[in-house]
Amino acid sequence: MSESALRITGAAVRLATDEDAFELHAPDIDLEPGNALACVGPSGSGKTTLVRLACGLLRADRGAVHALGHDLASLDDARLRAWRLTNVGLVFQDFALLAHLSALENILLPLVLAPNSASGTEERERAHELARALEVDHTLRRRPARLSHGERQRIAICRALVTRPGMLLCDEPTASLDERRADLVLSLIDREREERGAAVLITTHDRVVASRTGPVLDLAQGALS
Repeated sequence: MSESALRITGAAVRLATDEDAFELHAPDIDLEPGNALACVGPSGSGKTTLVRLACGLLRADRGAVHALGHDLASLDDARLRAWRLTNVGLVFQDFALLAHLSALENILLPLVLAPNSASGTEERERAHELARALEVDHTLRRRPARLSHGERQRIAICRALVTRPGMLLCDEPTASLDERRADLVLSLIDREREERGAAVLITTHDRVVASRTGPVLDLAQGALS
């Protein structure tokens, strides 16, 4: 049996503001390399919180999160950030593109920020290849303000994949896309999973997307289907 890419056991995290508090009791997850898991549930059920927990952007108040051979609780903030930049592809709901960078520079950003990584000719070719696959290669000189919502989403997906991550965490990666372009995104993610062995966790409101991804975890029910 291969080692899990992501294992979450007995984990819980509490988020509090001045007005409200939310606590996620994360379902146990055991996701192996090359496999995919879709997470569904209504708004507010904790899908984004689960993604952030899985990569250490949020630390569990109790329980354990192991990812790509690391107990995330054992890493200090600097080591965790370096590990995440090198090993995890993240697609955020709000895309998190930097306004002062071009689309190409945004795609290459993890390679620029990660310690001991390169952003030379091979990496730029990889960025262009991903952009062509998602039909945004004509936008690479533009800044985010000049991109449509769907173009921003696809640039964010290219950025998540450019490092060839061992784990890909996608929060609503097709929410701004029409059916054809959503299919392009899912096909590209499938290719990374099948050819490179990336483990994939996708959150979505779209049951069609969820059913195509693989096993479906319903956060509201706390069960796989």
